[in-house]
Amino acid sequence: MAPGALYWHVANKQELLVEVADVLLAEIPAPPVDRPASEALVGLAVAVREVLAAVPDAADVVGLAYAVDPGATRPLRDLARLVHEAGAPAAERDEAAALVVHHILGSVAAQQDRSLAATIDPDLPAPDATAEAKAFEVGLSVIVRGLTRSR
Repeated sequence: MAPGALYWHVANKQELLVEVADVLLAEIPAPPVDRPASEALVGLAVAVREVLAAVPDAADVVGLAYAVDPGATRPLRDLARLVHEAGAPAAERDEAAALVVHHILGSVAAQQDRSLAATIDPDLPAPDATAEAKAFEVGLSVIVRGLTRSR
C-alpha cells in the first residue's frame, strides 16, 4: 500500500500508531469488576505486558500512542481507572497511572532490546522471559503497595 493511500484513512503517522496500539491491545479482556482494584490492576498490567512482549517494537508503538493520547486504548483507560480505585490520590492519579504504564513499557522494551542484542552478539545471553516477568511483577507489587498505602 502506498503511503498516500494509507493517509486517506488517517490524518498523520501519530494517528496511525494510535490505531495500531488500539489493535495490539484490543484482545485484552476488561478487568473483572468483582476483584479488588489492586488485584485487577496487577492482572491487567500483567496482561498488557504479555501481549506487548510477544510483538517486536509493540512497547514503542504503545508508548507513542500513550504520549499522543493517554486514554487512546481501553486497557490504558482501565489502568488509569484502577490506579485511582486502588488508592492513588486524585491529585496524583495521572502521574501514578503514567508510572504503571511506563513500568510496563520499560519492562517490555528492555526485554526486547536484550533479545535483539543477543541475536547480534552471540556472546550475550538471551533474556530469560520468566525472570523478566518476575522482575516486572516485583516492581509492580512495589508500585501497587505504594498506591494502597496512600489511602
